Amino acid sequence: MIFLIPGHNQTVRVNGKVKVIDGSALDDVKLEVHDPDEKAKVLQGLLLDVEESYSHCPRTLRFSKLWDVEEISKNLSEPPLPAKEPGI
Repeated sequence: MIFLIPGHNQTVRVNGKVKVIDGSALDDVKLEVHDPDEKAKVLQGLLLDVEESYSHCPRTLRFSKLWDVEEISKNLSEPPLPAKEPGI
């Protein structure tokens, strides 16, 4: 799993096992939901058993321009990939 932080070129790579758990299993965990509305609730979570973690080279992210606002706008107006045909 690679964790990305918008606007930041460094990433953290985590190797291990992950399990999807039901929201009721999170009753004892303090949850933080960014800007929740009155209907917000947690339905599922990910339980990570981390075997190793390390920072990942940011070079690829710099070359990809992943957080570049101009590149994002360009890709929205002129998608780099063809649109999927219905039913495919």
